[in-house]
Amino acid sequence: MRAGKAPPPSRFNGDTDALAGWVLQMDEYFLITMVTNEQQQLAYLSLSLEGKALEWWQMNRIKYSTWDEAKDGLFLYYGDHYKADRSYQQIIEL
Repeated sequence: MRAGKAPPPSRFNGDTDALAGWVLQMDEYFLITMVTNEQQQLAYLSLSLEGKALEWWQMNRIKYSTWDEAKDGLFLYYGDHYKADRSYQQIIEL
C-alpha cells in the first residue's frame, strides 16, 4: 500500500458538536497518508487545533504520548457528557 495525498481536516476549535466528525477525519487522514508514527501524529494534532482547543493542548500535551491517548483526552474534555442521558430520555419518552 502506498501513501496517498489528502488535504488535512479543518482545524478543531473546541466545538463539542464537531469533535466526533473531526476525529474521524483525522483518523482517515492518518490512514490515507500512512502517518503511523506517534510523534508525527501528535505534531499534526498540534497543527490541527485552534482557539480554545489549541490552548487546552498547550496545557495538556505532556500527558499524552499517542494519538489514541490524545483522542481520549479530547473526548473527555470536549465530548458531549450528556449524550447518554439524552438518549436514555428519548427512549423513556417513546
